[in-house]
Amino acid sequence: MDYIGFIIAIIAICAAAGFLAVLLYRTAKEKGALDKKLMEKDDELTKVLKEVTDAKEELSNKYREIKENEASIKKLAYEDKLTGLPNKAAFDELLGHTLETLRKGESCAVMYIDLDDFKTFDDTWGHGNCDELILDISHRLRQNLDENDYIARMNGDEFIILTQNIEDSAEFDNKVKRIEKAFHFPFLTSFGQMMVTVSIGIAMAPKDGKKADIVLRNASYALAEAKIIGKDTYCYFSEDIEKKELDEIDLKSDLANAIQNDDFLLRYEPVINIRDKSIDSLRLKLIWDRGEKGIWRAARFSRFAEKTGQINQLGMNAFRRVCEEMKRFPDKKMIFPLTKRIFMSVDFETSINTIINETGVDRSKIIFELSEEVIGENFDDCLFFVKSLTDKGFQFRIGSFGNGLCSMRILRDFPVNEVAVSVMGIYAEHEDEDSAEFVSLVTENIRKFNKVPVFTDISDPVYENIVIKNGGNLVEGELYGGIMTAEQVENLKASDYLSA
Repeated sequence: MDYIGFIIAIIAICAAAGFLAVLLYRTAKEKGALDKKLMEKDDELTKVLKEVTDAKEELSNKYREIKENEASIKKLAYEDKLTGLPNKAAFDELLGHTLETLRKGESCAVMYIDLDDFKTFDDTWGHGNCDELILDISHRLRQNLDENDYIARMNGDEFIILTQNIEDSAEFDNKVKRIEKAFHFPFLTSFGQMMVTVSIGIAMAPKDGKKADIVLRNASYALAEAKIIGKDTYCYFSEDIEKKELDEIDLKSDLANAIQNDDFLLRYEPVINIRDKSIDSLRLKLIWDRGEKGIWRAARFSRFAEKTGQINQLGMNAFRRVCEEMKRFPDKKMIFPLTKRIFMSVDFETSINTIINETGVDRSKIIFELSEEVIGENFDDCLFFVKSLTDKGFQFRIGSFGNGLCSMRILRDFPVNEVAVSVMGIYAEHEDEDSAEFVSLVTENIRKFNKVPVFTDISDPVYENIVIKNGGNLVEGELYGGIMTAEQVENLKASDYLSA
């Protein structure tokens, strides 16, 4: 029994050991599989971690690149490419911030600087050479600034300076004078020695404005006034300047509406032959009825229209209407004054020919008048165009001769029949005792070149006596009556006009 029990016990132990071995094998096998899975997972995690690390590095590089691009874009957006100075966008931002943080009792100033007649330099020397000049100018400006100044290039030939921490207005004024006088010395460039002057407009803040756009606008108003004064100078903004600028804005708007609606009145001043009492020709007098603002003659608005460019449409509208009215008195010659901008426009000849053809007016009855001043400023161009148009049948006369350049070359070279001499203008320019002699001298030279003198602005018998003494025949002016409508011209006789 004991032996059998021992055998059974051994068998049981062996079975248990086998079972345990199987269990251990299975456990080891499962552990191996699990370890394999863990290793695979670890590899996957390592791979993911590497991908995350690579992505993080890539994002970091992208962020760095974006920041570098932002800096580059900001530099392009806020820096002038040629001079390296801040540009208008940068200046506007700084000025806005400066004005917002300006404390009570503090003040700053804006100097708006523009080069005088820079277009002439650009046309003469070319864009590339003028870039060199602009660069030299920016250097000269910076040499006259201190730590309180911030300079920027606005555009083209315009610079602007913000001066902060102004404690002494006299000291600031000396700085402005120093900048202006710095341009009284020539620039030595690779293409020659250049003399350049500047005009400066100044606005103070907060006195002349508390917002950036207002201060800049007022500085530009002051700059425009400096140009009008005569350039090569500086001007501080004032309420009078602002009123003048606002009046000009209103005038430009009113003028545009008047041109659009053709609100101008055509009036005519006869040129009288005082020897035989005949009307030789008619000179256009353009009138603008501004209602409550009064009756304006051309002299009062034509220069402004010339400056704004509105004169071209105004002039061609008037020329068409004149040609239409000339049909009522086809035997009369018509004097049509021209400004520089009208005459030098690229489509002037085409426009007048179109109007002549459409209205059927005899072009030989048209006398275009160019002032001595316009001819003197653009001699060669004017001579070319005048010759071209006279060859096509038009006539010309020189206006306001004797109180301008008095160029003998004009009398010699220009193919004109008549030369208008403003007697009143000569008297205004010379002492009374010299005026009669001066008129005689001018008249003598006109006749030497086989031109006919026409004496204008005769408003006093004294002037008429001078004309008669100089053997003059053709006259025009207030002494012989007022200006007339087309209907009055159509029905008027010379004797009626002279007796008026």
